Amino acid sequence: MSEPVSRYSRGRSLEPSGTLAGVSVDARRASVRSRLEQVIYSPANYWIMLVVDLAGAAAFLALGVRLFEGDHTVAALAVGTGLVSWSGLEYAVHRWVLHGAPSVVQRTHARHHREPAALISAPLLLSTSIAFGLWAALCVPLTAGTAAFAMFGLYAGYNGYVVLHHIQHHYPALVPLVPGLRALERAHLVHHQRYIVNYGVTSTWWDHVFASDAEPGRLRRARAERRQAAVPVLHVASSLGGTDRQDGTAHATSQ
Repeated sequence: MSEPVSRYSRGRSLEPSGTLAGVSVDARRASVRSRLEQVIYSPANYWIMLVVDLAGAAAFLALGVRLFEGDHTVAALAVGTGLVSWSGLEYAVHRWVLHGAPSVVQRTHARHHREPAALISAPLLLSTSIAFGLWAALCVPLTAGTAAFAMFGLYAGYNGYVVLHHIQHHYPALVPLVPGLRALERAHLVHHQRYIVNYGVTSTWWDHVFASDAEPGRLRRARAERRQAAVPVLHVASSLGGTDRQDGTAHATSQ
């Protein structure tokens, strides 16, 4: 005599718990993750996404030029706001997503730490889709043109991050040629060594704000050292000035 069919199994094959049509749910999920990671680790995906993201930023710039109506100062402020906002978004994603709870992106970033020269990138069109979704959301409080300029700034910041990160790991000889990049490279090298510090790639400012800088007192020490170095110079200058005045007084007296 066959067992009654539960109403919770209606529409499904009668497989053991945790399976669907003869294939376990865990196996299906593992298959999807495997295919996704194959794309993420593909050099072709890396280079295609580099070109697509540059084209995406250019598309937002073109949209802004076409749709924006108003003062050019507002357009410039929108671009600047988007550009500055990227550094905060970069820090947040790097610290709390790439170094966050176990996930596909966390695992792929861990592999990047193990193999810094590997060409690992987000899946095709992911960043572009997110960017256009953000633009649609920004169109609610802002005009479409202003939102497009803000997204151009944000996307330009992202592209700057991608290019800088690529240079740091593949063309380190170029770093000294650009002022300011050596300090960023040193900070990123420490991040790869210690893993839980120096999350900023294009800027170290947020690391100071959230106390994740490898050397939290570095800026204060640098300022103190500059002030201390300036004291002897001022003292010598003051002493020389006093000597000159004394010499001058003595010379006048002798006359």
